[in-house]
Amino acid sequence: GEMNLELIDKAFEQIVHSRNKPQFEPYFSRLGKLFKDENFHFVMDVLKYIAINDTIGNDILHDKASKYQVTDYKQIMEILDSDGYLFFTEGVYQYTSPILQLWCKKHICK
Repeated sequence: GEMNLELIDKAFEQIVHSRNKPQFEPYFSRLGKLFKDENFHFVMDVLKYIAINDTIGNDILHDKASKYQVTDYKQIMEILDSDGYLFFTEGVYQYTSPILQLWCKKHICK
């Protein structure tokens, strides 16, 4: 019932608390090594967008790619997919991990 959901929410909150930064920081600092300049800004924008909206579709991806003048965005999305950040299902990308999503929402989406 309700109580269980509340407990789960509390557990999530504790996991994504800033004191656990060392566990999550590598995921995001790694992206800075993988992607440079506009590509990096595109990736962070996409990850923030999905953190807030749960999924991202091709139309919005295309808009963001145009915004950052990223030409090979499909390749970038494939990297994020194969590296386990996101997965593609029913025409949209979403986080593979709700915990990573919540972390992004709390600490990256400033």
